[in-house]
Amino acid sequence: MSLTVSTRTLYMISLAAYTGISMAHSSIPYMKTVFWFLVIGITLFDVLRNGIDKVALKNLITIATWYLLFFIFVYLSNRWAYVDRTADSTAFYQMGRALAVSLTMCYYVRSEEDIEDLLKSVMVGMIYFSVIFLFTSPISTWGTTQMGGITGQFRNFTGYACAMFALICLYFYQKYGQQKYIFALVWFAAITLLTGSRGALLSLVVLFCLYYLLSGSATKTMRNIVIIAIVLCLGFYFILNNEYFYNTIGERLLEMIGVLDQDQSTIDRNLYRFVGIEMFMQKPLLGWGYDNFAYYINRFTEYNKEVYSHCNYTEILADYGIVGFAIYYRKYIPTIRTEWKKHSSNLLSKLFFVIMIRYIIFEYSSISYYHYIYIIILSLAFMHTNLLHLKDKETNE
Repeated sequence: MSLTVSTRTLYMISLAAYTGISMAHSSIPYMKTVFWFLVIGITLFDVLRNGIDKVALKNLITIATWYLLFFIFVYLSNRWAYVDRTADSTAFYQMGRALAVSLTMCYYVRSEEDIEDLLKSVMVGMIYFSVIFLFTSPISTWGTTQMGGITGQFRNFTGYACAMFALICLYFYQKYGQQKYIFALVWFAAITLLTGSRGALLSLVVLFCLYYLLSGSATKTMRNIVIIAIVLCLGFYFILNNEYFYNTIGERLLEMIGVLDQDQSTIDRNLYRFVGIEMFMQKPLLGWGYDNFAYYINRFTEYNKEVYSHCNYTEILADYGIVGFAIYYRKYIPTIRTEWKKHSSNLLSKLFFVIMIRYIIFEYSSISYYHYIYIIILSLAFMHTNLLHLKDKETNE
């Protein structure tokens, strides 16, 4: 079954627009909602006209048994929550928007080329968002927690997201050799650096190191190790010897590796994780309920502020217990295993394998379960494994 080019193209444009607008202009009433409904409406129009084939159906089942199920569980957790947080938190609202877009993407993924087109659409939106993020932020705020301009987005999230898209740009350049992807890569890497987020910078380094190390041959691997070591040393030297970058990120990197005393941010994050584990130990099966970590740390500790735990693992364990944790993470290991098997012969598998490892590592220092960009990329990774399984099945038959 072939999709109508015009509606498919309109979907991709709408997806790019929704991505950029939802992150850059979330404060403008109804603007992002219009494009959100457009993304959904175009998909429904195609579904009603053409029906759903087996690939799209498998994709839908994959997302439904993962994120839709988790979404329902989060909603139900209000029934046993220690305190009702629906009026104070937007996490559930953000989850719903990410879920709806992920479900629409299921219909448009029938090949690796489709996944690439979806990544490109989201990338265009990310470029628009990052431009607004940077140039509406006063220079004096670059590298600080006040950076964000009119977007209202946090620098850590922006840095982490841009780091992933820098790697995605490298993938497209290696596959198609077009210079525009190098320019986009440099842009995303620069934004990551300018946010001053040490976690985001570290994730950028880890992403590129892993990607280059998975070269296939021992000779190339050793060569890449040497190149990576040299580049890291030069980059670290530059950061430590440039006044601006030392003040924004160099000093914090030294604190992170223990050369300098830990800053207050690191101390606070350690406290958040400790409190999350404490909450989990008290209610291990179902957790404290929707968004109760922020309430707990404010009411039952001496911290006296409502904050997230800055760790996806402890946030989910504290609020949704073992059951919620199992639902959310059930797809991670199977996806990593499947992508690993194909990484040496399939460039997209190598990309998603590295990205999945990045999720495992850096969800220790960030919240991802309700962020649009994180959920979209995870959904595409899971759908790619579907394509690999279907291809293997057809080959065996």
